[in-house]
Amino acid sequence: QFKSKGRNLERLYLKPLHDRVLANNGRVYAGYVRPVILMIDIKTGSDDTYRALARILDKYRDMLTSYNNGDVHYGAITVVLSGHKPYKMLEGQTSRVAFIDEDLRKVARDSSAVNNDVFTMASCKYSRMLSWDGKGPMPLLQRERLLRFVGMAHRLGTKVRLWASPDRQVV
Repeated sequence: QFKSKGRNLERLYLKPLHDRVLANNGRVYAGYVRPVILMIDIKTGSDDTYRALARILDKYRDMLTSYNNGDVHYGAITVVLSGHKPYKMLEGQTSRVAFIDEDLRKVARDSSAVNNDVFTMASCKYSRMLSWDGKGPMPLLQRERLLRFVGMAHRLGTKVRLWASPDRQVV
């Protein structure tokens, strides 16, 4: 499930990250105190994939941000799940080491739908949010829309990610 020609999540990501955390006094980068985000994009059945993933992640619990009975403890790395997200499973757990990447548009529309114990990030495909391609100044209405969505997410303590944006430095 997490293997491809001898490569797997644990060998390529979790073990090397764990080695770095041990070498840097509990942080991925020496002197950087915030958690580094490890995004895992689930492409198949969310519940079955998450069950298998949770077993692997649990071996690295000591370095991961965790949720335990209503409390979030920040570790060196925060695992954020995207794609086919097992929202109901995570929401029902009293102890876990993974969080969800929420739809940025949902966060801005209905802040009551956001559970900050489940969501740590809100994302959106760039073209669903904006049509500005980086040529000329950003249209005022699009700038205002972007600021409104990002502002709401930040007020809720959620990080923001726009993906598949135009490949221009100005964007």
